[in-house]
Amino acid sequence: MNIATALNKKYLKYLLVMMNSLGKNTHEHIDMFLLHSELEEADFDIIRNAMKQYDVAVHSVQVDRTRFCDKLPVTSAWSLETYFRLMLLDLLPDETDRLLYLDVDIIVCDSIKELYEMHFEDKLFVACHDAGENDFPSGDLRNELFKKYKERDDFKYFNAGVMLWNIEKLRAEGYCFEKYMLLAESLDYRLLAPDQDLLNYMHIGQVKYVESMKYDFFAKFYYYRGITLAEMPKDTAIIHFTGTKPWEGEQIHFDIEKIWWDYAKDTPFYQELLEDFQKACIESNTIFQMVENLTREKRELYDLILKFQAYLKTNQ
Repeated sequence: MNIATALNKKYLKYLLVMMNSLGKNTHEHIDMFLLHSELEEADFDIIRNAMKQYDVAVHSVQVDRTRFCDKLPVTSAWSLETYFRLMLLDLLPDETDRLLYLDVDIIVCDSIKELYEMHFEDKLFVACHDAGENDFPSGDLRNELFKKYKERDDFKYFNAGVMLWNIEKLRAEGYCFEKYMLLAESLDYRLLAPDQDLLNYMHIGQVKYVESMKYDFFAKFYYYRGITLAEMPKDTAIIHFTGTKPWEGEQIHFDIEKIWWDYAKDTPFYQELLEDFQKACIESNTIFQMVENLTREKRELYDLILKFQAYLKTNQ
């Protein structure tokens, strides 16, 4: 089973949580390809030692950062590493026929064998509809970017955090890193979710869709729609912590994150993760600001009610 992810040094702690969940729920041999530009051999010693109880071979895939144009959008939410997956076709071994890409902010909580072995049905990818979007993605940039595909029945905006790549067919059809970069240039680098927008734009009609609640369960998105840990589907195999992360103490949290912390317990960084989380919780004013905003909104709503009551009295 070929699995890949991309990361920088500061995400090493979170990578081990994801890999621990993958190892615990996978009985097949795993070749794990880590796309990076700054990890050192000591980091790989930590990773391999943490995974020694599982049948996992860890492969370092060094990425040359100078190959990326400085016009590519990079933000606090979208680091340069998010583009590394676009180099998979150039960097993977020649014998690789298929590969499952997983973001680091994921927990594998059941077997993914069925997903990994799924028939492509002549498609280039297997992916899930992005639960955070309608079939047609939102935002002014995306409206402009995807408007010509709006009426196509075969277009659904997919999430790039869980993608099964048909490596053999992609290579046979001439896809490569340079092709994605030429597309970015032709779009004048006007991208909202950079690599994800590029993949969606490039591969219209070339994606087989699978159930997102099973293979790309957006924890926060569904929680705010009433699906708590108790209501989460029993067959959910992959939980995706998009947006705010379980390890970020300065955020609002919810009960599905307990699963992430359960897997974190079995990593060498658990104590450090707890201390970082506790420190961020203590120092954060996020909750205070939220309560302050709710208090202000309550006061404004109360004022509106009083005005409406006064209006009704004068117009009886």
